[in-house]
Amino acid sequence: MPYTVKTHIDLGNGAPSLLIPVFTSLRTNIPYVQQMDEFMVVVEMIPFFDYENYPCISETGQINTEVGDSGIVAFRDGHGTLRAGPVTDVFSYLESNIDELRQWPLLFMQLQRIRGAELPEMYDAWRLAARAMFDRESEATAWVASEHMLFQREKEIWASLDSRTKENAPVRPFAGSPADFSPEYLIRWLSSHRNFESTDWIRIWRHVIEREPFDERLLEIGQNWLFFAEANAFDVATCKSVLWHVLEQGRGSGSIPRPFSEFLSEKFATSPYLVYQLLRPARLFENFVWALDKTTELGSTLEVITFILEQLPKLNYVLLAVRQFLVNIIQDDQHGEETKHLDRVVELYNRVVSELAAVESGA
Repeated sequence: MPYTVKTHIDLGNGAPSLLIPVFTSLRTNIPYVQQMDEFMVVVEMIPFFDYENYPCISETGQINTEVGDSGIVAFRDGHGTLRAGPVTDVFSYLESNIDELRQWPLLFMQLQRIRGAELPEMYDAWRLAARAMFDRESEATAWVASEHMLFQREKEIWASLDSRTKENAPVRPFAGSPADFSPEYLIRWLSSHRNFESTDWIRIWRHVIEREPFDERLLEIGQNWLFFAEANAFDVATCKSVLWHVLEQGRGSGSIPRPFSEFLSEKFATSPYLVYQLLRPARLFENFVWALDKTTELGSTLEVITFILEQLPKLNYVLLAVRQFLVNIIQDDQHGEETKHLDRVVELYNRVVSELAAVESGA
């Protein structure tokens, strides 16, 4: 039996946000709301008589669905335009207009969440929303960290439930020797999120890196696993070989995705003592500082740089990496926050130049 959208509940009260469609049917005037599963398929229509207690927006179009079909997603953008339609249509609109939708951070975060965006994309959306909601950077960082943890916990809950896909089958040790499998098979095994929990993941990763070190897919796979590992309290020593390759490949290609750079800055600003574990080899430390250079969150990043200058040994490669980082901030306009932090950047730059001079003179 088809159900037609009659109106939308406006919990955002006029702000750009998701709306809740309210349905009627030809057989009854009872108002319904849809219940969808994790695949955004309607599994039940539930009577909802209290919708008039909320602000509502009338639907002028003819939008239908029924149990077993794709659900209906509705939202109002920052121009006041109401957009509603089947999940696939709305998600296609999101993909085509993602830059425009980023102007409205809370709406953008909501849409990314229901779309099932992967963690790097959600991290970007959380950062945008945090900047809109909080004036203090420490509050924004704490909120993003809590959203990150909640995101991972929800994925664990879904993984524990019966599902229509094989992705939720119990995680088992990797059967056999990786040398007996093609690199393509192993890369696909590594990319499966359910295998992230496998105790064999690092072993397979190292084997693939030896056989296919230049495969571009490994950069994204490694980043996704590091997001997962951080949320599950894996220590840096466990992650080191993955972080090494992600940073090395990213630097070789000339770019690291912004959400991952922000993730590094915030992680090490919150727990700066972890930088000690990246001190050797020198190339790992240099790549780490280089990756921080790509972030827009200079406040968090400068906390990491300050810790390095105050606590780490005054080694030549350490000071050179920090100096280059500060030079890039002064010379570049890619951060968007240089003016706000310029005095501190100049202060740190003068300090590292002085310390380099002392090291080179043997003082």
